[in-house]
Amino acid sequence: MKRTLSIVVILLICMSIIIPANAGTFSLNTHKLTLFKGDETTLEIEGVDSSRVTWRSSNKAVVTVTRKGVITARKAGNAVVTGKYYGISFKCKVTVQNIKKLNKLLYSGKYGKLWLKEINSNGFVFKYKNTTDMDIWLDSEYFILDGKQLEEENDTLPGTDYWVNFNELEVVVPSGFTRETVMYLRNPSVKSKKLSGYIRVMEKRSNGGGYDIDRILLKNVKLQ
Repeated sequence: MKRTLSIVVILLICMSIIIPANAGTFSLNTHKLTLFKGDETTLEIEGVDSSRVTWRSSNKAVVTVTRKGVITARKAGNAVVTGKYYGISFKCKVTVQNIKKLNKLLYSGKYGKLWLKEINSNGFVFKYKNTTDMDIWLDSEYFILDGKQLEEENDTLPGTDYWVNFNELEVVVPSGFTRETVMYLRNPSVKSKKLSGYIRVMEKRSNGGGYDIDRILLKNVKLQ
């Protein structure tokens, strides 16, 4: 009887070592991701010893994952990345989209040209070519994506789970230069269909100010 009791005690001690005391309190830092080809991000099971976690991708052609939980988007498609900690599985659904190359000319005037170059994981990439002998300052007043005005941080796009971290388009382009700038959107969707907006074109003054010389009005620019 004493021997049996000793064995039970030993087993309970071993189980307390193998199974963490906080087994019911940890969680994956995200369960759903939308990435663009080439993006990297890190999954983490919060509140655990990361060295004890093993990671696996259901589709390595779409997403790969390292031993430290760093995932890389390889090509468009879907995959599930699973982290396992002491036999407990945590899953994250990952959608990978291709960077959308547009190179769409939005404005051509005597002060330069503006293109919408592409949509990537940072947002909308604009390119402006200054054809004048003065410094040009671009400053956006507003943008509307799929009928919704982008004006507040952490705003959700209608009908999607994409949330917006909007930063206005503002860039100075020196005389004779071409410069790219990004209108930042957290998780921009390549499924977005129309972009509208108003951009001021100003001559940049040496004192830091500027005055309007033209304006660019975007009206339902097709993104598909």
